[in-house]
Amino acid sequence: MLSRQGKYEEAIEMYDKALDRDANYAYTLNNKGFALLKLNQIDEAHPLIQKSLELNDKNSHAHYTMGHYHLKVSNTEKALSSFEKAKELDMLNELEDLDDKISELNRKINPS
Repeated sequence: MLSRQGKYEEAIEMYDKALDRDANYAYTLNNKGFALLKLNQIDEAHPLIQKSLELNDKNSHAHYTMGHYHLKVSNTEKALSSFEKAKELDMLNELEDLDDKISELNRKINPS
């Protein structure tokens, strides 16, 4: 909720409290990683997102977050791969902007 309101610092505090109780909760690790990316704390975000994926590689949101990480470090092909995996796993179509992101990255990689 706090992340969706753009209150990333507050959200991180809440995620830290949750992780104190369960340091291996994949969804909280991913959410904290996403909030850190939004604050441009890229180096801190990556291990959390990676651990989230190691714990649950079927989490579409974690693949989506990893895609954003790869965009921030200018790795377009890995970003595309992560977004494509997120789309494949997003059975509820919760990640609304995936088609646009995938199309945009495909145009960058394969300009016509």
